[in-house]
Amino acid sequence: MNTQQSGNAPSIMDSDTAYSVVQNRIHAPVFFTKLARDYGIAPATPDEAATMLEMAAQIRAASDATEKQAAANQQSPLAGAQAHLNSQLQRMGMTHIANPGMQNQVKQAAVQAAFDPEIAHAILSLQTAATMAASQS
Repeated sequence: MNTQQSGNAPSIMDSDTAYSVVQNRIHAPVFFTKLARDYGIAPATPDEAATMLEMAAQIRAASDATEKQAAANQQSPLAGAQAHLNSQLQRMGMTHIANPGMQNQVKQAAVQAAFDPEIAHAILSLQTAATMAASQS
């Protein structure tokens, strides 16, 4: 893919900057909105927000491990992951409150993101980096 720019087009973002834009403009707002709506949890400081994102990554890693274990045991990976997540949430005193409106909020955020030039630029930059990495291997 040609990364040279013509006219006033922005240059390709480096992968870290592009990932940061996607993380901060798409993932984090949806993540924190869901936590606030479903569990009544909101970070009070940037440090708390970072800790919550780290915890989510750890839960995701545990969920992935559960899926692998379930696959090895010929169980449904999704059922095993959900059971593990539910047990961890219950252990922490959290119960899930179903929020059917959340799916609409995610769709709305996706539509808004699709028309945001910075987000589009970040995603195209990540795609370019992935394409370049794939062509080098």
